[in-house]
Amino acid sequence: MGEQPITVAVIAHGEHVADVVPSGELDRLRETVQVLSDSDLVRSLADLTPEVRGRDAIRALITGRMAREQQ
Repeated sequence: MGEQPITVAVIAHGEHVADVVPSGELDRLRETVQVLSDSDLVRSLADLTPEVRGRDAIRALITGRMAREQQ
């Protein structure tokens, strides 16, 4: 799996008021919010979720996802 992005907490007057995240992570978060706010798109993505049965199928799915994340 890829490295977790580093975030920095901003504390003001003893309270956590914000987080600073790398710009690439912010772009990914914005894209996620955009997708999740489109209910039709979320429904279409749910329809594409493959049904996985069996230990070997689950391992193959995980291996494939890990390989895509490393690209």
